[in-house]
Amino acid sequence: MSDEEEFISFDDVPEEGNLLAEWEAGVVAIKQRCSNANINVEEFKDESIEGEVGLKIQLPAGRDKRTIIVASLDEIDELLTIKFEDYITGC
Repeated sequence: MSDEEEFISFDDVPEEGNLLAEWEAGVVAIKQRCSNANINVEEFKDESIEGEVGLKIQLPAGRDKRTIIVASLDEIDELLTIKFEDYITGC
């Protein structure tokens, strides 16, 4: 290896506890925003996919509702950048 190659230190990799804390903070933020806008949201755990967890958010879409599944920290982060509650009629 050359002197120019960089090594990834374990200090650079987020700890699992930090990821869990970020996930939980994101879930709380989404639930609060949904509650404020009267949007149905529920947590789920899918045993068939190695215990995958996530959120089911039911956004109004005309006379129906459209279900959005959020199942990763990246998806939570992306959703939190959108003011989705501003697009709900009557809020």
